Amino acid sequence: GYDLSKLILKKGHSNTVRKALLYFTGTNLLTMTKFKGDDPELAGYNGIYNGYGLRIPASVIVGVKLDL
Repeated sequence: GYDLSKLILKKGHSNTVRKALLYFTGTNLLTMTKFKGDDPELAGYNGIYNGYGLRIPASVIVGVKLDL
């Protein structure tokens, strides 16, 4: 995350914001492997890859936290 408090308070944009935080997180964004199939996480419960199944989606979360 990034603390934006000094930027906001320095420019005098707001007298009511005491702290501002911008944050982000991501899951399943990159898979580094020598696996030749679509996705190594698609292997079945027995460890055999047959090419069926849904990929696990990538997700990104971005948020802003304000302390007033």
